[in-house]
Amino acid sequence: MKLDLQLFAVPARRVSKTAKRARRTHLKKEAPTVVTCPNCGAPLMPHRACTKCGSYKGLYNLGMEVSSHTYSHKNLTSLSKKEMESELNSTDIIFKEITKDEISLVRPPYGSYNKQLSCTIKHPIILWNVDTNDWLHKDEERIYNHIIENISDGDIVLMHDLYPTTLEALKMVLPVLRQMGYKITTVSDLANEKGYTLENGIIYRFFK
Repeated sequence: MKLDLQLFAVPARRVSKTAKRARRTHLKKEAPTVVTCPNCGAPLMPHRACTKCGSYKGLYNLGMEVSSHTYSHKNLTSLSKKEMESELNSTDIIFKEITKDEISLVRPPYGSYNKQLSCTIKHPIILWNVDTNDWLHKDEERIYNHIIENISDGDIVLMHDLYPTTLEALKMVLPVLRQMGYKITTVSDLANEKGYTLENGIIYRFFK
């Protein structure tokens, strides 16, 4: 004799269509984040060079240090060695095409790293020791206060260029830092002034 057993989920109480549909609201697609190029105003994805004016090239030509944050902002520690190399090498190639120069430093997305990354990467790895959390709070006063209250000589401050509140915080904090006797400089110049020789695959959070 065969036994045909079928199981049915029976709710303890009747559920309305509205409540049932509300459960699925988290499944909707979200539009990708789009920011505005600070140079020409064209729309672009975060952490990308502007395809219209090549904004990062403009920053580079002004003497700012522009280095690799990888090709597509993936967490490198979740990738295979081959995928990791692709993320890094693709950025190196594009950077050279735009600037005619070589990448000097790398900051891995999310500050995530492991032994495989240190062995694979061909540049010094730059992290930070003062995190403004500007991506989380988006509050210029809070960003400003955090920097002023935590800054010291040789620190590396983490901020993101895609938030208007970060720009406003910079306008507030830079003059004050200069009045306090601080010099705002590039990572490479800071390392050099502090007597560091940057080595490939080595992690640096500050230069004291």
